Amino acid sequence: MNSLNDSGMIAAIQNLDGTPYSDPVTPTPPQKRIVRSKSQTITPQQFPPNYIPSASLNQPQPSFSPYSQQSVMQAQPSAVFQNNPVEAKIQKLQEEWESDVQKAFRKQRLRFDNCALVEDFQGCLTYQCSNGENTIVKPFSPCRNLRAQKIIEHDTKKESIKYTFDTPTGEHKSVIVDATCSALHRYNLLRDNGFIVIAHLLPTVCGELIARYTAATRDSIPPQIKYSPGWYFSEKHWGFQESEWVDLNTVLLSFTISPTPDVIMYQLVSLYAILQGRLPSKMWIRRPLCILTHKYQCTDLSIDKTPLIFKKELENLRDRPIIWIRAEDTSFNESANAYSRDKNYQALLDSMQSSQKHPLYIVVSADLTPRQRTFCLPIQDFIEPCTGAGSINSVGCLIKSILNNADAFNSEVERCFIEASNKYGEECSVQQEIATLSAIVSIIKWHYSIQIPPQPFPIRCDDSLETYACYWDKLDTGSILAPFRNALYAARRSNMIYFRPLEDVDSSFDCQREILYDDTYYYTSTALLKKIIKVHLSSYMPSDVLNRLKTTGVLSGSVPKTLTLAPNEPKDFRFRTLLRSNLHQPGSRDLAEI
Repeated sequence: MNSLNDSGMIAAIQNLDGTPYSDPVTPTPPQKRIVRSKSQTITPQQFPPNYIPSASLNQPQPSFSPYSQQSVMQAQPSAVFQNNPVEAKIQKLQEEWESDVQKAFRKQRLRFDNCALVEDFQGCLTYQCSNGENTIVKPFSPCRNLRAQKIIEHDTKKESIKYTFDTPTGEHKSVIVDATCSALHRYNLLRDNGFIVIAHLLPTVCGELIARYTAATRDSIPPQIKYSPGWYFSEKHWGFQESEWVDLNTVLLSFTISPTPDVIMYQLVSLYAILQGRLPSKMWIRRPLCILTHKYQCTDLSIDKTPLIFKKELENLRDRPIIWIRAEDTSFNESANAYSRDKNYQALLDSMQSSQKHPLYIVVSADLTPRQRTFCLPIQDFIEPCTGAGSINSVGCLIKSILNNADAFNSEVERCFIEASNKYGEECSVQQEIATLSAIVSIIKWHYSIQIPPQPFPIRCDDSLETYACYWDKLDTGSILAPFRNALYAARRSNMIYFRPLEDVDSSFDCQREILYDDTYYYTSTALLKKIIKVHLSSYMPSDVLNRLKTTGVLSGSVPKTLTLAPNEPKDFRFRTLLRSNLHQPGSRDLAEI
């Protein structure tokens, strides 16, 4: 064996505390016996001085390497070195080198303390490892131009890191990760998004190497300020960040459909959701909205989710101006889902009452449920908004007017909000909500007035606001049975409706004016009931009245019934039934007898 070939191994072996290794028993051989020049090479046919072979010289001798486990020292008995202290020393060093402790030490030393990523002449990443004497250079990744930049969210000051790189095919990719996550998590995200690593290293080592390599570029490049979609305030001025969630061509108020109070209120609420970030926090609506419609409406999540998942999905959607939520499925067992539904509605209410910026939550429901009456402000007869061609009526033009006239906008909003608050007074339970929507109307009028030439505002919104102020203020009142019964008697006395026995029905039956009856029930349509409520119970929302009657058991759902209007001419109808015993007014004649 060549004793001169093991000087590097002797120098590399260290104690566990990192100090150089020294053997207290075996004397150190002369330096000239164990140090050789780097140019000297040893082949199986060359033998160093004083080598004692254990076999014939004609037999081939295996080459020796301190890294190989098939060394000649393992192949031959240790008795050969009993008379040669230098060879005994080398054998002991060999055993120390291959011990688990030294392997673990070298592994850690090479990987973390003296390793780094370096770009080669082609821009690809290589990793270099050094133990103080030797340097190893191996390919790390065929991807090029790996860079990192810090991103700071303007509103929350949350920090993220944006990684960019070019794949071997020339595709430019970017990955954004949370700045607080571990180096291993960042590496996994990079790899999942196309970053290729060809080095045979543990993922933890790869993540650490990438973190060290990109730290220099991340600290040298100015951070990118990320503005959330919508309104933001920076450097003493307001700005608006466009997004896919706000169609700038949407009309302010649609003139192509009948401007009923329901239509106007929905469009005002939609504009509020876009302008909310520009309004003072005292003007924010603090309750979710509920849209009542039997038409299909695409939603973002369901109220029937578990509370944990529901909150996570809300957080993921917080950059949208409006989050559409599917109402609870009343066909499921209410008792089994009541806790989750209550928690989710409460989560919506808590979010809107917080001081942080939040979207407008709109629950989509076919009928107004008792839970929605408690947590939400309902709007009935939902109709989708229309889009225009970029005229002065569009949302985009309104935003430009606000950006170019910030001071005038502030004074107009403040003035109108104070006037509306004083008008409705503190006795109105929805004073703040109605005053805010009044301010939205004032903003639209102001936008029309500053055009050249000034444009007239063709819709009167004050009546719609007063109507819904009454609707929402009556949501928390007591029993609805007595007011509804009085409305039926008033409708009959004004000849708005007529009553006909069920057995006397014929082809002259008019379901828009007539109510059928038998000994137990009245049979009528939903449309006729809403018509009666709008005329003789105008301070109540028709959908709310019908829901409360249904909850108390006075009104049924829609039930099919076949009537024979003429011989051999049956016709199918859908009626809602009312219990006659609950609708008789004490001291008055029965409705059918008037």
